[in-house]
Amino acid sequence: MRRYTIILFLLLSLFARANTKRIYGYVVDTDNRGIEYVNVYIKETLNSSYTIGSVTNKNGYYELLLPEQDTAQLT
Repeated sequence: MRRYTIILFLLLSLFARANTKRIYGYVVDTDNRGIEYVNVYIKETLNSSYTIGSVTNKNGYYELLLPEQDTAQLT
């Protein structure tokens, strides 16, 4: 039974991720070095009013997952 639960969880995770857009990039300083622990977020999307955010890793990389049907304006 536990085996089926794990398989079901993995399948649901794949379906949830398939319905998202990935926004990713790097935050760098003036010397083009990654800046760690920077908060990156989308405060409000065009179709809803929730906040999506992430923190950069030690190389300045971040990744945000946005629902497929939603649209965000980046500035």
